[in-house]
Order: sequence, then C-alpha cells, then structure tokens
Amino acid sequence: MNDDPDDTVPLVATSTAFEAEAIVAILSDAGIRAMAVGTHFSPLGMGLGLGLGRPHQRVTVEVRERELDAARRLLQQRMADSVDIDWDAVDLGEREDNLPLNRPGRLPWPVLVGYLVAVVLVGFSLVVGTLLSLHALRGT
Repeated sequence: MNDDPDDTVPLVATSTAFEAEAIVAILSDAGIRAMAVGTHFSPLGMGLGLGLGRPHQRVTVEVRERELDAARRLLQQRMADSVDIDWDAVDLGEREDNLPLNRPGRLPWPVLVGYLVAVVLVGFSLVVGTLLSLHALRGT
C-alpha cells in the first residue's frame, strides 16, 4: 500500500451525482480539493436520482488523504449548521404580489378537459377490453 498523503481516499458515497457535486463545491470553497468519482451521464436519469440510469450506482466523493480529517470535520459542521436554522427567525421579506395563495372554487378548464379525456379513455379501454375478452372466451 502506498502511504502518499496526496493519494485520494473516499470521503462519502452519495446516491446522485448532484449530491456529490454539491459536497465537492462545499469542500472546494473551503480550500479542500475534492472530486466526484462515478458520475456519469444517463440520458434517462440525468443524475437527478430518478432511478432511470444505472441501477444502484453510487457516486463517491474523494479527497486527498492528508485532508480527510479536515473534510470530515467541515461536512459535519455544515450538517450541524443546516439543522440549526430557525426558520421562524428568518426574514423572507414581504410579498410583492397580491394574488391569493390558493385559488378557491372550480378547477381551471384545461384541467377539467384533461380529467374528462382521461375518464373517457379509461372507460373506453374497459369496455373494449371486456368485449375482446368475451369474444375470446366464446372462441369465435
């Protein structure tokens, strides 16, 4: 085994490339060189954790061995800081519009048309499926 302090070692494994790259950015901002290993472009999943890419692919964040302890401490501190946010004390400012937060009353007409089309298609497929099944059972 090579004991070179510049060799990279795994720091953490994540389930998405996005999460790994966010950790790399946090470490880089603190002056710790890090890289995400195992990232890949999946046209179906696009690294968003949709489960459409390679199954069970883990993305590892690696750092230099000599910076491993500092990287662990930094991530633990960032996690502790993010949990301690008191959202009641955060000033989000005033709303710039006067629109209602939710629209009371009926659904918009495009939504109603979509529901109607969906109901008609489901009903049609049930009727046709039943007729085809009965036709197949009769053997004609």
